[in-house]
Amino acid sequence: MFRLVAPGARVRLSADWGALRAGDDVVVRRLEGNGLVVTQADNAKQEHWIPASLIPNSSVSRAWSFRPRKLNADRIVPEAGSSASPGILGSGSKCPLPPCVSSAPTPIKANSGEIARLAVQVSQADGAVVAWRREGQDKDIQESDRYRLRQSAGFFYLEITRCRPADSGAYCCRIQCDNGSCSARIYLTVSGGTGTTWARVLDSTRIEVDWEGQEIGKCDVEYRSMPSTNWTTALEDIENPPVVLDLLPGASYSFRVVGKNGSHTSASPIVNLPLGDGTAWEAEQFVARYLELDEIGKGRFAIVRRARDRGTGQEVALKQTPRQKQSRSLTRAEYDLLASTHHGNIVRAFALFENAPQLGVDTIILELVRGPTLFCYLSKKSEYTESMASKFANQLLSALQWLHHRDKAHLDLKPENVLVDQDTGIVKLIDLGEAVRGPVEEVVPPADLEFAAPESVLGRPVGTYTDMWAAGVFIYVLLSGLSPFLDDSVEETTTNILKCDFCFPDEYFEMISNEAKDLLGRLLCLRSEDRATAEVSLASPWFKVSKGATIPSTRMAAFTERRAHCSKSHRDHRNSFYT
Repeated sequence: MFRLVAPGARVRLSADWGALRAGDDVVVRRLEGNGLVVTQADNAKQEHWIPASLIPNSSVSRAWSFRPRKLNADRIVPEAGSSASPGILGSGSKCPLPPCVSSAPTPIKANSGEIARLAVQVSQADGAVVAWRREGQDKDIQESDRYRLRQSAGFFYLEITRCRPADSGAYCCRIQCDNGSCSARIYLTVSGGTGTTWARVLDSTRIEVDWEGQEIGKCDVEYRSMPSTNWTTALEDIENPPVVLDLLPGASYSFRVVGKNGSHTSASPIVNLPLGDGTAWEAEQFVARYLELDEIGKGRFAIVRRARDRGTGQEVALKQTPRQKQSRSLTRAEYDLLASTHHGNIVRAFALFENAPQLGVDTIILELVRGPTLFCYLSKKSEYTESMASKFANQLLSALQWLHHRDKAHLDLKPENVLVDQDTGIVKLIDLGEAVRGPVEEVVPPADLEFAAPESVLGRPVGTYTDMWAAGVFIYVLLSGLSPFLDDSVEETTTNILKCDFCFPDEYFEMISNEAKDLLGRLLCLRSEDRATAEVSLASPWFKVSKGATIPSTRMAAFTERRAHCSKSHRDHRNSFYT
């Protein structure tokens, strides 16, 4: 038997949601989107949004209508009196729409040992039960040290850590709701050996070797001293990893594991034991390991070069920072942040070499993103849709959310720091140098005035809210090719920012959805405390727009050309990471 839920009803929650807890008594204030706005029974001032599924055995009344009203300066919500918002069904509807896969999933390619992230975007999936299964298997995939199941803002993810070729194949994602279900199929291809080997330098004579051992069983651990191609057995009849080997200092090694059945893991990346003098050994192992190819980017502090790992053949990016421009401690802090990052939309760091390739230069080894900036990528198309823009914006906001939850702000969000992998269509946020730089005593001009928040212009404290302003400018440009605050001079641009003076010209925004404009209004707020957080932004109904407006790419092409040719004094620096 279902209970009718209408404004004024007092109900009890069936599960935790944000600050609310299962069993809490709440009062329904109004419908909003696919859920309800409620207040706690003992606190009528603080409103919370919850999905309708948190109220057990209930039926949400759709017989009353809404009209927009102001909740605060930046947030528009429905109010009784006019037609329902797009996410609300009309009068007489018995249940919400069934779940639906929003777009065809992209095939995923990964190298052995990497993390593969399979993603499916689904609309109308509130309260859904999601299951992943490998095609040909009779059981669903369960969470483990290798498999992680995640969901965020309409996306459902399967993350497979330490990939191996045996993981290649098709994976099916099934989404089940009370009123229907849908499914999607993604194909994963993993290249490399039958397993993966890792090696870690402990000191000048000892190396720890670890490997994927499930398919290997009892085995021998072998190494080769570079540049020799001959393998030497170090340990025999080993059953469980890891192991520690004592080897000669000052040499470069690679490792593999050979099973008694003849199977073997792929060779580990080359590692180098130091000579023990604490300086020259890192330069020596860097040169022995990486072949520098060409320069692909230059910024205020660093030069970025493309290189090839001599042992594995993998191409990487080298971010090389002279110590006279940035201290060793800041470079190490940037590396530590990137190395600890486990997010598919933030570039990864593999290693740090200090005083390499020469004294006074520190080098971070980074994932090489095979693609241009997102804006350049879109400008090469004939057109793109609003839903494509929302997909890319969702990935960017997801990356910011990851950083912000760890009390880190990017503080240099701009087009040159948002790349896209052309093979997968995945956005990558790069250059986290400002995230670890910390406050400075003197007031300095913003690094990029076009994307600078009011507090940056005024030299006031910055934080995660500063990223949200820049994200608002980024999304505005993404939808129109226009810069919301840029004017003919630095003074006029600064005035526009400090007045938060922007609009939505009909020529560019007439066909853009109201949901997108509402999100921009919640991001581009003069007062930092009024801006939506990354987490709140990801809950925007805009990310459920099925297609939306069609945007001519000529607008984005004009924007990128103007950015590329503007003088250094107007943009301060491009700080390109790599293109």
